[in-house]
Amino acid sequence: MKQHNNFFVSRKKALTLGDAFPAVLTVLMVGILLVASMFLIGEFSNSVTEDVSDSVVNETIGPVTELGVALINSTNTCNFANSNVVTAINGSFFVIDPANFTSTSGGVIAFTGDDLTYNNTEYNVTHTFRRGGTVCQSAEDLSGRFGNTVPLIGLILIIVMIAIVIGVLVSSFFVQGKGRVSNLIKEVVYYFLTQIDRSGILVNPLFLFLDNIFKKHSHTNHMVKTLDALRRENRKLKRIERVRVRKAARRSEITEERARLLRDNLRLRAAPAIRVFKRITKGIKSGVRGVKEVKRKLRKTGQQFQEALPQQTRLRRVRKVRRIRKRRDIDPCIQRTRDEP
Repeated sequence: MKQHNNFFVSRKKALTLGDAFPAVLTVLMVGILLVASMFLIGEFSNSVTEDVSDSVVNETIGPVTELGVALINSTNTCNFANSNVVTAINGSFFVIDPANFTSTSGGVIAFTGDDLTYNNTEYNVTHTFRRGGTVCQSAEDLSGRFGNTVPLIGLILIIVMIAIVIGVLVSSFFVQGKGRVSNLIKEVVYYFLTQIDRSGILVNPLFLFLDNIFKKHSHTNHMVKTLDALRRENRKLKRIERVRVRKAARRSEITEERARLLRDNLRLRAAPAIRVFKRITKGIKSGVRGVKEVKRKLRKTGQQFQEALPQQTRLRRVRKVRRIRKRRDIDPCIQRTRDEP
């Protein structure tokens, strides 16, 4: 089993179920082309108009009976026709009376006489006939060679399907280590293939291809494991990203609601002080009120502004946190700040 040449070494992977359809389709297309070629060659040989006269002397046929026997040239000569038996001699070299046999233009001789001595015995026949020329004979020989090739289509299909099945089994159930399981599978497959094709024309390349599959499978298995690890890591990162996006959206909703409440609260608490300030400013401009009243009103208004100031500061902090979070959503590398709650 070590004498195989480097055949199919360029293949990088085993046959899979995905290769079954194109492989079978290719073999079927080859078979169809062979059958079509045989049909065209047969039609061509029948249409050849070249006509040659020929004759055969003392052609031995038989034994001749009432059922008839065909002349040898009638079965292996292209466009055999117009056969005419000149003489017929039996095994004792006696000329047979033409009344004891009949011949057809297609080259069939049958016993039809009353003398049973010439029945069921061999005839030495001298006859003439017409046949096609060299072109017709070559076309017929070529058609015969195609006909001998067609039965191999079924064998090729069997070999391809066996290779696909073995490739799937090897990819699914290969056992790493010393390779005892792989060697056992190869031995069994080689035995059955040699029983199918004893000449070794198709078995040797296929067996080398299987050997190449077993040698390279460990590397393929490592690549498959690496790809599986990358797929798992990718799924993990996508899951983490989805969780992060959901949390950011939830924080954004909470921040928006909190900012809205703070703005409303600030507006409600600062509104009276703003109204008083507008009245004081208007009174100062008109000169109606006194200085003490103006000071008292300003002091009261200042207290109200002092009460509303923390709320305004808190609103500014909320807006700053929102800006920071927006930047961090764009660039994950930005670290958290102290102002973020």
